[in-house]
Amino acid sequence: MFKWQSISFVSRLSAQFVGILQGALILRLLSTQEWGTVQLVLSFAAIIGASQALGLTSGSTREISGAKTNSDAYKVFYTSLILRLAISLPFIIFLYLSADYFSRSTEFPEQVSWALKMISIAMLIDSVRGIFNSVLSGFRKFSTLFTYQIIRAFLSILIYVTLVKFVGFKGYFYAFVLFNLLDAIFLFILAFRNFDNPKIIISLIDFKKVAKDVFGISMVVYLVKTIYSFWESSPNILLKNFLGVPIEYVAIFSLALIYAKKLMVFSDSITDVTLPIMSKRYFEDVEGFKKSYKLNFSVTSVAISLFAGLAIFWSREIVLLYSGNDDFIQSSYLIPFTMLGIWSYSKINLLKSSIFVPAKKLFSLVIVYASILLSTYLLFFTINYLNPNSVLLNFAISFGFGAFIAFNLGVLVVYKTLSIILLGKIEILYFLLTFVYSGIFYLNLSFYNRVFCTFIFILLFLVYFYKQGILFKVYEKITKR
Repeated sequence: MFKWQSISFVSRLSAQFVGILQGALILRLLSTQEWGTVQLVLSFAAIIGASQALGLTSGSTREISGAKTNSDAYKVFYTSLILRLAISLPFIIFLYLSADYFSRSTEFPEQVSWALKMISIAMLIDSVRGIFNSVLSGFRKFSTLFTYQIIRAFLSILIYVTLVKFVGFKGYFYAFVLFNLLDAIFLFILAFRNFDNPKIIISLIDFKKVAKDVFGISMVVYLVKTIYSFWESSPNILLKNFLGVPIEYVAIFSLALIYAKKLMVFSDSITDVTLPIMSKRYFEDVEGFKKSYKLNFSVTSVAISLFAGLAIFWSREIVLLYSGNDDFIQSSYLIPFTMLGIWSYSKINLLKSSIFVPAKKLFSLVIVYASILLSTYLLFFTINYLNPNSVLLNFAISFGFGAFIAFNLGVLVVYKTLSIILLGKIEILYFLLTFVYSGIFYLNLSFYNRVFCTFIFILLFLVYFYKQGILFKVYEKITKR
């Protein structure tokens, strides 16, 4: 599993670098107001998009990976595809028809309404794309999936930057539709060739049976994905539509959140592999599943902490380089807290794909996800009541510590339900080290002192990886090539 996680990480990291370049170029091509409006539209779309997903991608991935025959896997694919289209259409039609209503309270209602209608078209295409992706994951075609991720990133930057440069604000949404269409076509071709006999006619009995198995996981995954999407996307909507924050400040908060979300590349690269592999392992050997996951969680969690600390510590310089605009430097003061939120969620995401879903501890999963939303908003309304003059900072603090509370609850739930102790002394030590190093961000140190602190920070983490044998495994992979 380490081999595929490493390849997945490199693949996603490569795609992420291309994505960062794409974001930086678009940020320079659009005005602050236009970029803030784009983020507001995407926030609306993310919430509606999660509502129509119903978790079918995760459910079909799990069932395809556990299928005994190729024809059984095809039945899962076919059933999931039909269900996804049937469920998605009402949500997509709702977004298209409600676009004028959602745009009324924005500063540019005509632009936002048009953009939401374009997004609804793209969502129709994306509704099937996720099922194609689940086929590659379920069949464990990781080399194909990871290679395509890199190609996909270059295709994205070509389409988005070209259309935004020549068409402007509207070009972003033309690109959104075109890219999703091409992405769905390519994934369909890659997925369909895995089936030996894709012309099998599925009986109504088989359809009902497969739907029940997929929905057994999917409805819970749907619920938690909807909670996550609302938690991640609602800040922009709340700030603009309910608290009356100017769109320029929404743009500042959005950049702090987008910056932090880049950390998800590490979590996602692991969940690409762990969901199908750990599902299969849980089916075959429950005790082996527990032992292998504990070490895997420790290593991946410490690695995520390393990159989170570095991203916070150098956020001022990176934000300025990324945006090319001094107006966005304010985002760097929000980043330590938005990063804490994403750092915490990335670990919850690991627990979801590697423990809760494979072990079918679905009620526990819902409790953990519900606590993210509940903790965040309870903290925000409390802090904002005490200090209403710092809305952006209040939301960033609540976003970070709300997710941190939920992560600790998740660790406790895993211990109570499966008797797996995830946080030992070493893990806690490195988490504290990351918090201390990140806190130095607020001190006015010279450049050389900051470089020295970074050197010590990285060195201490390399000691951990050396003791776990990770450096040896990496060296072994390189020398074999």
